[in-house]
Amino acid sequence: MSTEKNVKMNLTLSQEFYRLLKHESAKDFMKVSTWAKQQLMKVVQNKSDNGVSNYEKGSN
Repeated sequence: MSTEKNVKMNLTLSQEFYRLLKHESAKDFMKVSTWAKQQLMKVVQNKSDNGVSNYEKGSN
């Protein structure tokens, strides 16, 4: 049984893009970071469902 570790990341975004994320996350009553993480995970999952990702091939 493997244990997963969380990794923290910092992002630099334009104010305009951050405002867009903030607006969209507010619709779902979520923090910007949580909403952005969930959206990113959905996109990555959808791409991996359509074929083998580069991560799975070992070229990350």
